[in-house]
Parts: sequence; C-alpha cells; structure tokens
Amino acid sequence: MRLAPISSNTILRARNLVTARNFSSNSSWGPLDWENTRAHFSRFVGGSVTVTKDDRLATIVLNNPGKKNSLSGKMMVDLENCVRELESWNGTAVVITGTEGDFCTGGDLEFVKKTATPEDGNKMISYLGRILNRLRRRWF
Repeated sequence: MRLAPISSNTILRARNLVTARNFSSNSSWGPLDWENTRAHFSRFVGGSVTVTKDDRLATIVLNNPGKKNSLSGKMMVDLENCVRELESWNGTAVVITGTEGDFCTGGDLEFVKKTATPEDGNKMISYLGRILNRLRRRWF
C-alpha cells in the first residue's frame, strides 16, 4: 500500500496544533501570575498602545511604526490597560488600528528572542489570549 506524500505545510499545521494545545492547557506551569507577568513584559519596551473614546466609539491605536506596529511586551501591557479602561465604558463599538498604514505584523522579534523559553511563550500566549478574550466578549 502506498501512502500519499505529506507536505511540509501539513506537518507544520500539525505541529502548531500540538503546540497550541500544550500551551493553552497551562498544566505544567500552573495558573498565570497576572501581576508578575505584567511586570515582566513591561521591561520589554518599544512602541505604545493608546485608546481614545467618545460616547459611542473607541479607537485602540497600535503605535510602533518602525517595526510595522509589531507588539513588544510593553505594548501588550498597554493593550491590557486600554481594555481595562474600556471595560467601564458604555460605548457601542471598538476599532483597532495601527499607525502609518500598517495594522500589526505580530510579535516584535527582538522581544520574542529575549523571551524564547517555553515558560515565557506560555505566559505570552496566556496573557495576550486573556486580553483579547476580554475584548472579544464585550464588543465582538
């Protein structure tokens, strides 16, 4: 019996599924220490995230144009601060945008290199995931 060849894309997708499942289970590291994670990520500076709002519309702006608005650790903390501020706001819509024509290219690679351990990867996924879930539950 001859099997069809498996492409490298298929293998990559399978690896990503396994990795995502392992990180999301959070089993080997225990619960996320929110304040220590915030303090840890705050040390990785670069860029900013701000929010402006009126009665109905809020705009979250990713501002790291030299790196096409890639997220640094500090920007993740800024984003969480913006979401926290919006949780007490009674508006109806949130727009997320980036400066200078770019939305966001993902994580700042300098930040990623400095946090390239399984434990920090788990913290990053858990921290950012919880922030985005809070935002999504309320407005999306």
